[in-house]
Amino acid sequence: MPSSFGASISPAGLYMSEQDSAERIVAWLWERPDGTRAAVVEHASEPHWELRITRQGRVIDCERCQSFSDLIAASTAAHVKADHRN
Repeated sequence: MPSSFGASISPAGLYMSEQDSAERIVAWLWERPDGTRAAVVEHASEPHWELRITRQGRVIDCERCQSFSDLIAASTAAHVKADHRN
């Protein structure tokens, strides 16, 4: 089944939880028909970027990345993995 692969920017003030306001969703990269989504999360501490994979509101995978290019590579790999899972 085809999936969307692109970027949509989230509101700048959207945080993952009230307890840890040091985490902020920067963008949603893609979403699959089964509800699996990839988010870019920004952290105040190093490494600043995280790829967070969620499904039905639960975190199923995450990877902290040193650079934005590492983040995009991790996102692409996660998307391919999700394609093979279905």
